[in-house]
Amino acid sequence: MAQQLQPQATTDLLPIIDLGLYLQNPDSAEATAECKKAANAIRDYGALIVKDPRVTEKENNDFIDMMEDYFDQPFDVKLKDARPEYGYQARPFTPELTEDPKCPKDPHCIDIIEHIPVANRPLTFDGPDPKWRFFWRIGEQPAVTQFPRLNAEPVVPEAFKDVWPTTMDAWGNTLHKAVLGLAEMIAVGFGLPKETFVDMARHGPHLLAPTASDLNKYGKVGTVLAGFHYDLNFL
Repeated sequence: MAQQLQPQATTDLLPIIDLGLYLQNPDSAEATAECKKAANAIRDYGALIVKDPRVTEKENNDFIDMMEDYFDQPFDVKLKDARPEYGYQARPFTPELTEDPKCPKDPHCIDIIEHIPVANRPLTFDGPDPKWRFFWRIGEQPAVTQFPRLNAEPVVPEAFKDVWPTTMDAWGNTLHKAVLGLAEMIAVGFGLPKETFVDMARHGPHLLAPTASDLNKYGKVGTVLAGFHYDLNFL
């Protein structure tokens, strides 16, 4: 009898990119090889794992602790932070059962799902996501914009006004720096000038988007908290 292969977690297969090699000496042979590794990962998988020596566990913990407290607030309190006139996905908050992934109604997306190996195939779903999401703008904003909805003033939740901007900026800028460094590495790996992708993303609407779901309401095994979808984001 043939041996049955066991499903393997995707994260066990993805390349790990050491950003520290590039930060230490971008012209070294080790950094050049890591850049090619990053470019190949994006080409072959569309995903990778980044190891950045500048990231601290404290910033991550501070961010997660604050977001757990935020999402634990009563429904009506959180809802005050929504600004539907700016578009839920633009600024700053998407309540549960608001975002409706188009995949169940999109033949192209359905075809993608059907070609994914069964062990890694997303669960069948239909209807809006039960997740909540908060959007926080990070990075440089343009001095002049034709898209005010994407560059509106940030909303600071009343109960967290003393810690929210500092904590969100700290973690958001940490992630943003990692993405910019990775973008340089990918450009180098593809044989392009290192600033190619960084220049394209400058003054873009970069968002830190913490996401949560109420498992007291949506904790049944098999519940799809965020439906399978694809985005137009770069990294």
